[in-house]
Amino acid sequence: MRWTTPLLAIAAMASSCAKPPPPVEADAGPTCEPCPAGTECVAGQCEQIWKDLALPGWKAAELASDPGPLLSIWGPNDNELWIGGAKLLLHWDGRKLEDKTPADYAPFKSIRGAGTAAWALSKQAIYRLGTGGFARDATAAFTWAGAALWATPELVMAIGVGSDQGTPYPAFAQWTSTAGWTDGGLLKSFSGVKPLAIWGADSQQVYAVSEGVRVLSFDGTSWRDADQAIPGAPSRVSAIHGTSRDDVWAVGTDHGEPKAYHLVTGTPWHAYNLAIDDQGNSGTADPECVHAWPGSVWVAGSKGLAWHRVSSFWETYQVGAASDRFRGIWTSDENEIWLVGETNSGTGTAGALLVRYHPGAR
Repeated sequence: MRWTTPLLAIAAMASSCAKPPPPVEADAGPTCEPCPAGTECVAGQCEQIWKDLALPGWKAAELASDPGPLLSIWGPNDNELWIGGAKLLLHWDGRKLEDKTPADYAPFKSIRGAGTAAWALSKQAIYRLGTGGFARDATAAFTWAGAALWATPELVMAIGVGSDQGTPYPAFAQWTSTAGWTDGGLLKSFSGVKPLAIWGADSQQVYAVSEGVRVLSFDGTSWRDADQAIPGAPSRVSAIHGTSRDDVWAVGTDHGEPKAYHLVTGTPWHAYNLAIDDQGNSGTADPECVHAWPGSVWVAGSKGLAWHRVSSFWETYQVGAASDRFRGIWTSDENEIWLVGETNSGTGTAGALLVRYHPGAR
């Protein structure tokens, strides 16, 4: 008897009736825990959502909650930035923005630091960065209204406005690594001067600019009028920054027109007209902030405008809407620029505005 053929047929029939193996699912890659609002999952990590602006390379952050108008920004590097808002304090960790508002927060008008050390100034308090974030420094006590900070590892200076019998005077406090905070009090020699910003090349050359034409200078011991006055008749010099004693920049308005001013030691300030469009037309606008690098300067302000100088040429950029106002600027190089401020949709309530220039970023 031969059973070979029937057995083979039965085996073939059984094989044809068997269920096919389930398909192998493709690896979906790393997943995220539910990401906070304003972020999305990218390669297993929650990252900030950025929206493209009309100007190539510029993006606006999608914020999870409204921190109110943004007033200040500072950080030691691209992956560690602090942003002070009217309602909240935000922190950038290189991937996303998070709410790091301390319990006793008052709006940070100015944030400055050196290396990993950082301080922030509200209207009537100083905060210092520690391992748990910013906390109020109880050793810094003053009764005048703070305006701005400047900091090095060994010296921090806060400047603002106080009054005596209704007359405004500039006021300052300083911190040193050996003596801590001391209140310098009112500077009675400068009646009516209202400082807005401060910057120093070193502890023996510090400048403060103000509402009006006067520039004050600190030589390590006392304040006086700077040797060189701002040219023209500016109603407001709102910001100052530099790279060295021989490269100091300030910005302000003269009869409503935006101006930039450059100081090299031993020479007068040189004034530059800032155009309000990329066609070079003049008009009214308020520069609010400036950041200088060797050979390069960025300025930003009202009407959503930013200005950039490379070598001897100024360029004007319409970064935001005409109703936007930039109040702070931070850069690490020509391809990493952050602007913070406020946007107004016409409802009468100002909202947060945070934009970034970073070509090639998502």
